[in-house]
Amino acid sequence: MPRRPRLDAVMHRVRRALLHPRMGLALRTGLAAALAWFVASRLPGAAHEYAFYAPLGAVVATYPTVTSTVRESLQGVAAISLGAVIALVGDRLIGPSIGMIAIVVTLGVLLGGLPWLGGMRTYVPTAALFVLVIGQGDEVAYSLSYAGLFLLGAAIAMVANLVFPALHLRPVDDATRDLREALHAHLEHLSCVVAGEHGLDHDGAPGRSGLTALTSRARAAAFEARESRRANLRARRSPDAVDSRYEAFRALERVVLMVDDLYDLVQEQPWGTDLRTTSAELRAPMARALKELADVVLVVGTEDAVPGRNAGADAAVVDLAETLREHQAAGGEDAEALVAGTVVTALRRCVAAVTAEDELSDAPESRILVHPADTQDDGARHPTEQAPDDDAPGRPAAGDDEARPPRGPGSGTGG
Repeated sequence: MPRRPRLDAVMHRVRRALLHPRMGLALRTGLAAALAWFVASRLPGAAHEYAFYAPLGAVVATYPTVTSTVRESLQGVAAISLGAVIALVGDRLIGPSIGMIAIVVTLGVLLGGLPWLGGMRTYVPTAALFVLVIGQGDEVAYSLSYAGLFLLGAAIAMVANLVFPALHLRPVDDATRDLREALHAHLEHLSCVVAGEHGLDHDGAPGRSGLTALTSRARAAAFEARESRRANLRARRSPDAVDSRYEAFRALERVVLMVDDLYDLVQEQPWGTDLRTTSAELRAPMARALKELADVVLVVGTEDAVPGRNAGADAAVVDLAETLREHQAAGGEDAEALVAGTVVTALRRCVAAVTAEDELSDAPESRILVHPADTQDDGARHPTEQAPDDDAPGRPAAGDDEARPPRGPGSGTGG
């Protein structure tokens, strides 16, 4: 019996290795190189002599996506052609010499900096040197063979990528899964920090650098998946597969930014206020909202992300906003309100990023809060406070003193 689980684990790893995008890239490259050599070796004249440049072109031009293969192929041919032209002109004007090699290679490196050559820029001085050294005595025929055979191999690589295109979904799935798990750990950690259960840098705390690396990896995978969709016949079978994964990453990326801001908020203590020592009435709903958001993050971009799944996080943020309002109305410190308001806004934006718009709570009712100290002793109303409508239902009529509730101390009553 124990052998069966081990065998299943081994088979699972083998299956993942075979389905890895790198395996497909390797097979396409090998196929393109073999076909390029087969075709080039049967060409007559100088092309037959330099047939190895065809498989070289196939290897150099084969990239994970169709569009990148086409782009690199054209850039490679352009770089080789430019290098060959530099060498031919130098040979005609100066003639074979050590100085001419230095001049040609120098020009090749300089012109290789042209932005439209991309990663193939190194082929400019390389091709120039090859034309002068290997093609000495027959530079034109060598140049044509080099560029032409490279183009032949690159064209075969393009065909191989068109016939067997890769749609890079697994890398972005793996990267976003790791990012979800890391975000969950960070949000749980911040929830405990705000609640006062442990410190920011306690043993076992997740590292911020690790979150940055995971975000970069997920971003690269998401962009590569989008590029792999272009000119890809496989992508037509599931047109939303790439877009849904990209949107999931974008939502997680917004949460990453908020997590970074919260770390900075705790460490920098703006307005001289430490988030960890604010009023307990604010920290409790804040910690709860962070914990709810941590649970929501785990299902972003998965099949568990069903409608209504984020209602708990949305309600927790609304509760935090209401608590902050009551805290202000009770005369809480302005610095605490500013810091807590920053957290409320950040949490609301995160919940909105991972929740459908029609599932979000409405904006909180607009209320003007007046600090008790702003109430005048003579009963005058603060300029920013709206006067009540005496005709509104349920309000006591003007002059009906018996119907008015007693005013609190310091409110300006004479006795």
